[in-house]
Amino acid sequence: MFLPILTSMNVSLERATPLDGEPCAYEKQSDGSVLVLTTISVSRITKSGDWEWLVVLPMLARDQGPDSIAATADGNIYIGMRMFVLRLRKHSGKLIEDWLLPNACRNFALHDYQCVCKP
Repeated sequence: MFLPILTSMNVSLERATPLDGEPCAYEKQSDGSVLVLTTISVSRITKSGDWEWLVVLPMLARDQGPDSIAATADGNIYIGMRMFVLRLRKHSGKLIEDWLLPNACRNFALHDYQCVCKP
């Protein structure tokens, strides 16, 4: 599944690495590595082909269907889902979760896998 993606990004595939879930999105980094978002986690495949696991997604993120990923120069990673954006920010060598919610929806509940704002 990665061959067309890596080919379009001008990355040569020298070996395969099994992923822990279905690949949902990817982003090429300035150093030539690729961030890979699966249904379970975020990992990095380096230019040399090494795999580095970064974080397992919390259950809420997995239930919300993660489908996009973006990273900023300061190392923050943003994951887009049906109803939320999850920011993973670096702090003391770890990635800390910040849930970005609309101001009108500071409290929420899941109902049949859908997010419902609570008053």
